[in-house]
Amino acid sequence: MPFVPNTINAVVLYGKKTCDRLVEILNYWQTILTDHAWDQYLFLCVTSPEDEWSFPGEGEVTPATQELINKQVIRCMHLKLDEND
Repeated sequence: MPFVPNTINAVVLYGKKTCDRLVEILNYWQTILTDHAWDQYLFLCVTSPEDEWSFPGEGEVTPATQELINKQVIRCMHLKLDEND
């Protein structure tokens, strides 16, 4: 199978307060994007090493968003970034 690069759009959520809104953002995008369009996006949550944060964040998950999460359609990464480095 040949290697084929894909274009990925990164959505960067910076800071704990913003990352806490991940589910809210996903719920909103669910009203805009079709299932196959999610393949083009990577949600990158960036927090400081001192922040205690983990997926899926705070907020109510709608049934449609839960279905996307169960299908692993949504790609999310969490990066802890030290401002001093």
